[in-house]
Amino acid sequence: WFSWDRIHDCKVRFLSEFFDSRSPSKNPRVYVYYRNSIIRRFRERFSQNPSAKIIFTEARKTLVGDVGSIRRVFDVLEAWGLIKHAAPARFCTGCKSVCTIACFARDKYDWTLCGRCYVHGNYQVGLNSTDFRRVEISEEIKSDWTEKETLHLLEAVLLYGDDWRKVAEHVGSRSEKECFMGTPGSMGLENKLTCTNGQKRTKSGLESTDSASPMKRPHLTPLADTSNPIMAQAESLSALVGVEVAEAASQAAVAALSELDFNASKERSVSVTNRSHVMCDDNPSVSTSGFIEAEAQIEKEESDVERAISSIVVVQMKEIVDKIVHFEELELVTEKEWQRLEQMKNLYFFLSALSCISQERKPRGKN
Repeated sequence: WFSWDRIHDCKVRFLSEFFDSRSPSKNPRVYVYYRNSIIRRFRERFSQNPSAKIIFTEARKTLVGDVGSIRRVFDVLEAWGLIKHAAPARFCTGCKSVCTIACFARDKYDWTLCGRCYVHGNYQVGLNSTDFRRVEISEEIKSDWTEKETLHLLEAVLLYGDDWRKVAEHVGSRSEKECFMGTPGSMGLENKLTCTNGQKRTKSGLESTDSASPMKRPHLTPLADTSNPIMAQAESLSALVGVEVAEAASQAAVAALSELDFNASKERSVSVTNRSHVMCDDNPSVSTSGFIEAEAQIEKEESDVERAISSIVVVQMKEIVDKIVHFEELELVTEKEWQRLEQMKNLYFFLSALSCISQERKPRGKN
C-alpha cells in the first residue's frame, strides 16, 4: 500500500501538521521529501545487510528541516512497518492477510486472527472472543551488546535517566526498545557487580546475596539531603544497586564508628594512665587507688557513650532502610500503572487504526 508519489489517508490523519496549511514550511511536498528520504536510506541499508536497521540519528543526517517533524515522520513510518523488518510475520487464518501491531491467537487449535477478523467474529463455530489471547507483534531484539554499546548505554542512562529516546540517540546503534531491554538488569552486568560486591562483603564478614535489583530511574531518596558522608555514600550505593547495599553500608558504618570509638577510648585511657604514673612519681603521697577508680569511671562512661551512639546509629539506619523499601514499593506500583497505561495506549492506537481502515473500505464496498 506504499507508493513513492501518493500519500495514504492514514498518514494524513496521523501527520495532520503537514496537511492543515498552517505553516509554510510544513506541506505535503515536505512530507514526501522526508518520507522518501528515510525509506530510501533504510532500503539501502537493508540491501547491504538484511539484519541491519536504521535509527533516527542516521536518518536525520541526510535531511534538512525541523528535527521534531522529522522525528514524527520517522515514528509513523516505523510504527507502520515501512522502515523495519520484524521476525516472521503472522498471517490471519481467516482473511490470510499479515497481522500488524497485534493479533489474537488460539493455541489449542493453532488459530490466529487479525484485528479485523477478531472484531467481526470471523472464527469457527463454538468459539467466542474470550477463547483468544492478544499477542503483540514486536520486532526482534538483538541480544549481543558490544562493550562500546554497553558503555554508551550506561553513560546515557546516567545522563538522561528514563528518557529512552535520548538514550537511543546517545547509543546510536540501538532503538529505544533495545535500550530499555538492554539495561544492566537484562544484560547480566548486575550479576557481575553483585558477585564482585559479594566477594568483598564475604571478606569483611557480611553475608553475600545473589539477588540483583533492576535498574532504577533517577529519583530522590530519604538520604539525599544528608550532610553526613557515610549517609551520602549509602544513598549513592542504594540508588545504584538497592536496599541490600544500604543495609551493608549501615552495618559497615556502625562497625567503623565502633572501631573508631574503641581506638579513641584506648588512647585516652593510656594517656590517663601515663598522667597518673607521672603524678604518682611527682607526689608519692597521693593514693594510687584514687587514680584507678577515676580511670575505671572514665572507661565506664566512654563505653556507655559508645553503646548509646551505636544504638542510635543502628536505629536511624533501620528507619532509613525502611523508608527506602517503602519508596521502592511505591516505585514498583507506579511502574506497573505506567505499563498498564502503555498497554491501553497501544490498544487505543490499534483500534483507531482499525477504525480508519474500516472507514476507508466502506465506500469501496458500496461502489
